[in-house]
Amino acid sequence: MLWNGTNFEIYNNSNQLVFSSTASGATVGGWDIGTTISATNITLNPGAANTANITVGTGSTAGGLNSAAVGTDVIFWGGNTFANRASAPFRVLANGDTRVGTLTGVDPNTTNRGFYVSANGDFLLKASSTADAHYLLFNGTGLAIVSPQFTLTAAGVATFSGSIQIGSGESVFKADTNGIYLGNETFASAEFRVTPAGALTATSATLSSATINGNTSITGTLSVSGTTTLAG
Repeated sequence: MLWNGTNFEIYNNSNQLVFSSTASGATVGGWDIGTTISATNITLNPGAANTANITVGTGSTAGGLNSAAVGTDVIFWGGNTFANRASAPFRVLANGDTRVGTLTGVDPNTTNRGFYVSANGDFLLKASSTADAHYLLFNGTGLAIVSPQFTLTAAGVATFSGSIQIGSGESVFKADTNGIYLGNETFASAEFRVTPAGALTATSATLSSATINGNTSITGTLSVSGTTTLAG
Protein backbone atom coordinates (compact mmCIF):
# COMPACT_ATOMS: atom_id res chain seq x y z
CA MET A 1 0.00 0.00 0.00
CA LEU A 2 1.12 3.55 -0.60
CA TRP A 3 0.15 7.17 -0.47
CA ASN A 4 0.83 9.02 -3.71
CA GLY A 5 0.17 12.44 -2.28
CA THR A 6 -3.45 12.41 -3.47
CA ASN A 7 -4.86 8.90 -3.09
CA PHE A 8 -4.28 6.00 -0.76
CA GLU A 9 -3.66 2.89 -2.92
CA ILE A 10 -3.39 -0.86 -2.34
CA TYR A 11 -1.84 -3.27 -4.88
CA ASN A 12 -1.93 -7.08 -4.97
CA ASN A 13 1.05 -9.42 -5.45
CA SER A 14 0.81 -8.92 -9.23
CA ASN A 15 1.12 -5.18 -8.78
CA GLN A 16 -2.52 -4.67 -9.82
CA LEU A 17 -4.43 -1.83 -8.23
CA VAL A 18 -7.22 -3.24 -6.04
CA PHE A 19 -8.08 -0.18 -3.95
CA SER A 20 -7.74 3.53 -4.45
CA SER A 21 -9.28 6.26 -2.33
CA THR A 22 -10.46 9.52 -3.88
CA ALA A 23 -11.87 12.76 -2.54
CA SER A 24 -15.41 11.55 -3.31
CA GLY A 25 -15.05 7.81 -2.70
CA ALA A 26 -12.86 4.90 -3.65
CA THR A 27 -12.12 2.31 -6.33
CA VAL A 28 -12.19 -1.31 -5.16
CA GLY A 29 -11.38 -4.15 -7.55
CA GLY A 30 -12.41 -2.07 -10.57
CA TRP A 31 -15.62 -0.77 -8.95
CA ASP A 32 -15.99 2.95 -8.39
CA ILE A 33 -17.60 3.60 -5.02
CA GLY A 34 -19.14 6.98 -4.30
CA THR A 35 -22.79 8.04 -4.32
CA THR A 36 -23.22 4.98 -6.56
CA ILE A 37 -21.25 1.79 -7.16
CA SER A 38 -20.31 1.42 -10.82
CA ALA A 39 -18.10 -0.26 -13.38
CA THR A 40 -18.22 -0.33 -17.17
CA ASN A 41 -21.92 -0.26 -18.22
CA ILE A 42 -23.23 -1.30 -14.81
CA THR A 43 -24.37 0.94 -11.97
CA LEU A 44 -25.83 0.20 -8.52
CA ASN A 45 -27.93 3.20 -7.52
CA PRO A 46 -29.12 3.69 -3.90
CA GLY A 47 -32.34 5.33 -2.75
CA ALA A 48 -35.95 4.70 -1.86
CA ALA A 49 -38.39 2.31 -3.57
CA ASN A 50 -38.48 2.86 -7.36
CA THR A 51 -35.26 4.84 -7.06
CA ALA A 52 -32.74 2.21 -5.96
CA ASN A 53 -31.85 0.05 -8.95
CA ILE A 54 -29.22 -1.92 -10.78
CA THR A 55 -28.82 -0.75 -14.38
CA VAL A 56 -26.80 -2.64 -16.99
CA GLY A 57 -26.08 -1.15 -20.40
CA THR A 58 -26.96 2.30 -21.68
CA GLY A 59 -29.77 4.01 -23.56
CA SER A 60 -32.02 1.77 -25.65
CA THR A 61 -29.91 -1.28 -24.79
CA ALA A 62 -30.16 -0.82 -21.02
CA GLY A 63 -31.96 -3.10 -18.60
CA GLY A 64 -31.93 -3.99 -14.96
CA LEU A 65 -33.59 -4.56 -11.62
CA ASN A 66 -35.79 -1.97 -9.91
CA SER A 67 -36.70 -1.72 -6.22
CA ALA A 68 -40.45 -2.07 -6.80
CA ALA A 69 -42.91 -1.09 -4.08
CA VAL A 70 -46.27 -2.43 -5.37
CA GLY A 71 -47.39 -5.15 -7.76
CA THR A 72 -47.85 -2.83 -10.73
CA ASP A 73 -44.29 -1.47 -10.50
CA VAL A 74 -41.74 -2.71 -13.05
CA ILE A 75 -39.23 -4.99 -11.34
CA PHE A 76 -37.24 -6.21 -14.39
CA TRP A 77 -36.87 -4.41 -17.69
CA GLY A 78 -34.83 -4.43 -20.89
CA GLY A 79 -34.52 -2.17 -23.94
CA ASN A 80 -34.71 1.29 -22.37
CA THR A 81 -33.30 3.48 -19.61
CA PHE A 82 -34.27 3.18 -15.96
CA ALA A 83 -36.30 6.38 -16.23
CA ASN A 84 -38.26 4.90 -19.16
CA ARG A 85 -38.56 1.36 -17.81
CA ALA A 86 -42.39 1.52 -17.87
CA SER A 87 -42.28 1.73 -21.69
CA ALA A 88 -39.37 -0.68 -22.23
CA PRO A 89 -40.08 -3.35 -24.88
CA PHE A 90 -39.50 -6.04 -22.24
CA ARG A 91 -40.67 -5.67 -18.67
CA VAL A 92 -41.88 -7.76 -15.77
CA LEU A 93 -44.09 -6.28 -13.08
CA ALA A 94 -43.66 -7.11 -9.42
CA ASN A 95 -46.96 -9.05 -9.49
CA GLY A 96 -45.57 -11.37 -12.19
CA ASP A 97 -47.21 -9.85 -15.27
CA THR A 98 -44.81 -10.08 -18.21
CA ARG A 99 -44.93 -8.10 -21.43
CA VAL A 100 -42.86 -7.83 -24.60
CA GLY A 101 -43.69 -4.95 -26.91
CA THR A 102 -46.35 -2.32 -26.23
CA LEU A 103 -49.26 -4.46 -24.99
CA THR A 104 -50.61 -3.52 -21.57
CA GLY A 105 -53.14 -6.34 -21.11
CA VAL A 106 -54.92 -9.25 -22.80
CA ASP A 107 -57.57 -7.22 -24.66
CA PRO A 108 -56.91 -7.56 -28.43
CA ASN A 109 -58.99 -4.45 -29.18
CA THR A 110 -55.87 -2.29 -29.25
CA THR A 111 -53.38 -0.98 -31.78
CA ASN A 112 -50.55 -2.13 -29.50
CA ARG A 113 -48.77 -5.38 -30.29
CA GLY A 114 -46.35 -7.84 -28.75
CA PHE A 115 -46.76 -10.49 -26.05
CA TYR A 116 -48.43 -10.16 -22.66
CA VAL A 117 -48.94 -12.81 -20.00
CA SER A 118 -50.64 -12.08 -16.70
CA ALA A 119 -49.76 -13.60 -13.34
CA ASN A 120 -52.86 -15.85 -13.55
CA GLY A 121 -51.84 -17.34 -16.92
CA ASP A 122 -53.97 -15.30 -19.34
CA PHE A 123 -51.95 -14.36 -22.41
CA LEU A 124 -52.17 -12.42 -25.66
CA LEU A 125 -49.80 -12.68 -28.62
CA LYS A 126 -50.61 -9.95 -31.16
CA ALA A 127 -48.67 -9.27 -34.37
CA SER A 128 -50.72 -6.45 -35.90
CA SER A 129 -51.11 -2.78 -35.09
CA THR A 130 -54.75 -3.07 -36.22
CA ALA A 131 -57.26 -3.57 -33.41
CA ASP A 132 -58.78 -7.07 -33.12
CA ALA A 133 -56.51 -8.49 -35.84
CA HIS A 134 -53.79 -11.14 -36.05
CA TYR A 135 -53.68 -12.49 -32.50
CA LEU A 136 -53.64 -15.57 -30.31
CA LEU A 137 -55.53 -15.16 -27.03
CA PHE A 138 -56.19 -17.34 -24.00
CA ASN A 139 -58.15 -15.63 -21.25
CA GLY A 140 -58.93 -18.52 -18.93
CA THR A 141 -62.32 -19.24 -20.53
CA GLY A 142 -61.28 -20.16 -24.06
CA LEU A 143 -58.72 -19.97 -26.84
CA ALA A 144 -59.18 -17.47 -29.68
CA ILE A 145 -57.14 -17.24 -32.89
CA VAL A 146 -57.59 -14.48 -35.45
CA SER A 147 -55.63 -14.38 -38.71
CA PRO A 148 -56.42 -13.44 -42.34
CA GLN A 149 -56.99 -17.12 -43.23
CA PHE A 150 -58.41 -18.61 -40.04
CA THR A 151 -60.50 -17.51 -37.08
CA LEU A 152 -61.35 -19.49 -33.96
CA THR A 153 -63.55 -17.81 -31.37
CA ALA A 154 -63.50 -18.58 -27.65
CA ALA A 155 -66.93 -20.19 -28.18
CA GLY A 156 -65.35 -22.75 -30.54
CA VAL A 157 -66.60 -21.36 -33.87
CA ALA A 158 -63.97 -21.76 -36.62
CA THR A 159 -63.96 -19.83 -39.91
CA PHE A 160 -61.62 -20.48 -42.86
CA SER A 161 -61.00 -18.10 -45.75
CA GLY A 162 -58.90 -20.60 -47.72
CA SER A 163 -59.69 -24.26 -48.34
CA ILE A 164 -59.69 -27.56 -46.49
CA GLN A 165 -58.05 -30.47 -48.32
CA ILE A 166 -57.58 -34.10 -47.31
CA GLY A 167 -55.59 -36.24 -49.75
CA SER A 168 -54.49 -35.27 -53.26
CA GLY A 169 -55.04 -35.97 -56.94
CA GLU A 170 -58.04 -38.23 -57.59
CA SER A 171 -58.17 -39.34 -53.95
CA VAL A 172 -59.05 -36.04 -52.39
CA PHE A 173 -61.72 -34.27 -50.36
CA LYS A 174 -61.88 -30.49 -50.60
CA ALA A 175 -64.07 -27.73 -49.24
CA ASP A 176 -63.80 -24.10 -50.27
CA THR A 177 -66.01 -21.27 -51.54
CA ASN A 178 -66.91 -23.39 -54.62
CA GLY A 179 -68.52 -26.02 -52.40
CA ILE A 180 -67.51 -29.50 -51.26
CA TYR A 181 -66.08 -32.03 -53.70
CA LEU A 182 -64.40 -35.42 -54.06
CA GLY A 183 -62.32 -37.10 -56.76
CA ASN A 184 -60.42 -34.14 -58.17
CA GLU A 185 -58.61 -31.10 -56.80
CA THR A 186 -60.52 -28.89 -59.28
CA PHE A 187 -64.18 -28.35 -58.39
CA ALA A 188 -65.51 -28.44 -61.98
CA SER A 189 -63.71 -31.75 -62.68
CA ALA A 190 -64.61 -33.52 -59.44
CA GLU A 191 -66.77 -36.65 -59.82
CA PHE A 192 -68.77 -35.62 -56.77
CA ARG A 193 -69.48 -31.99 -55.99
CA VAL A 194 -72.06 -29.85 -54.24
CA THR A 195 -72.31 -26.08 -54.68
CA PRO A 196 -73.18 -23.71 -51.80
CA ALA A 197 -76.63 -23.41 -53.44
CA GLY A 198 -77.15 -27.18 -53.03
CA ALA A 199 -76.64 -28.28 -56.66
CA LEU A 200 -75.34 -31.86 -56.58
CA THR A 201 -73.26 -33.55 -59.27
CA ALA A 202 -72.26 -37.22 -58.95
CA THR A 203 -71.19 -39.91 -61.43
CA SER A 204 -73.45 -42.48 -59.75
CA ALA A 205 -75.82 -42.67 -56.80
CA THR A 206 -77.72 -45.14 -54.67
CA LEU A 207 -80.87 -43.74 -53.05
CA SER A 208 -82.93 -45.34 -50.31
CA SER A 209 -86.28 -43.80 -49.29
CA ALA A 210 -85.38 -40.51 -50.99
CA THR A 211 -87.31 -37.50 -52.24
CA ILE A 212 -85.97 -35.61 -55.25
CA ASN A 213 -87.46 -32.19 -56.04
CA GLY A 214 -86.77 -29.66 -58.75
CA ASN A 215 -85.17 -30.17 -62.14
CA THR A 216 -83.02 -33.30 -61.91
CA SER A 217 -80.75 -34.66 -64.63
CA ILE A 218 -79.63 -38.24 -64.24
CA THR A 219 -77.04 -39.92 -66.45
CA GLY A 220 -75.25 -43.18 -65.86
CA THR A 221 -76.43 -45.65 -63.24
CA LEU A 222 -79.04 -44.73 -60.64
CA SER A 223 -80.01 -47.34 -58.09
CA VAL A 224 -83.21 -46.66 -56.16
CA SER A 225 -84.58 -48.75 -53.27
CA GLY A 226 -87.28 -48.21 -50.68
CA THR A 227 -89.84 -45.43 -51.00
CA THR A 228 -88.62 -42.83 -53.49
CA THR A 229 -90.51 -39.78 -54.70
CA LEU A 230 -89.54 -37.85 -57.80
CA ALA A 231 -91.11 -34.43 -58.25
CA GLY A 232 -90.28 -31.64 -60.63
